[in-house]
Amino acid sequence: MHSMRLGVVALLVSVTAFFSGIAAPSDSKTLPAGTRFYLVTDQEVSSKRGESDTGMPVMCRVWRDVEVAGTVVIKGGTPANCRVDSVKRSNMGGIEGKVSIGGIETRSVDGQTVMLQGGYNKEGSGRKAAVWTAGILLLWPILFVPGGAAVLPPGTVFDVSTVNNLSMAIEGSAPRRINMAALTGSNSGEILIDEFLAQKKPENLKMKLSVPGEKIDLGAFKIDAVNGKEIEPISVSVIESNVTEGDVVAIGEVKIKTLGKHFQKGINRFDVSYFGNGTREPVELILDVQM
Repeated sequence: MHSMRLGVVALLVSVTAFFSGIAAPSDSKTLPAGTRFYLVTDQEVSSKRGESDTGMPVMCRVWRDVEVAGTVVIKGGTPANCRVDSVKRSNMGGIEGKVSIGGIETRSVDGQTVMLQGGYNKEGSGRKAAVWTAGILLLWPILFVPGGAAVLPPGTVFDVSTVNNLSMAIEGSAPRRINMAALTGSNSGEILIDEFLAQKKPENLKMKLSVPGEKIDLGAFKIDAVNGKEIEPISVSVIESNVTEGDVVAIGEVKIKTLGKHFQKGINRFDVSYFGNGTREPVELILDVQM
């Protein structure tokens, strides 16, 4: 009797060990080297004397989720280590200041270090040519007019890229992603960048905007914030619209000169807000074109 019980116990232990040794199904995702994504600054960086210096750390974070085949590899909001790469002070004679920052590293959702390269260069307002010309013609000490300092305010978005491949094991079957925007009634949008770049002398910036419902107020789209700052609302003209799967998809446009007055050099982001439901419903778009 005792030998039978011992045999049953041994069998149960063997079965348990066998199944515990079988790993859960896993999937491997790889973020390839050179993958481009965006960081955002959390502090001001300036070429003014007594402020930023070369090598100084800069507090930044990942602007939005970085995904591979529907799986988040780097979470938006993750802190990123950056530094001031170079500083050139503004000087007399209208010589503008310059400052550049570079990405160093951030972390993936599973704690791996992600090495970064690339960054952002900013120049101040320079009046060098005009100042020297005026000084020569007028024989006046106007050459002592200083140039402007370069300033990167908090909330400045810039692009970086990964240095090496990043492989991450996803335990269990690969998660399926659901488009919650369609379920929660969120607006969405995108810039029609190819049409913009195809213009020899760009005059209009077109965007595709999607709003839930089969009937909306096509005159209720406005751009009311640029780079995190409120502006006097700019109306978006809708030139085309149709209903697709219960959403109104509209093609809108704005004059690039009107919007560009609020842009800084490099990457810019702006809110296209819909006011047709009595509330402000913004969609943030990003334009990575040197203006």
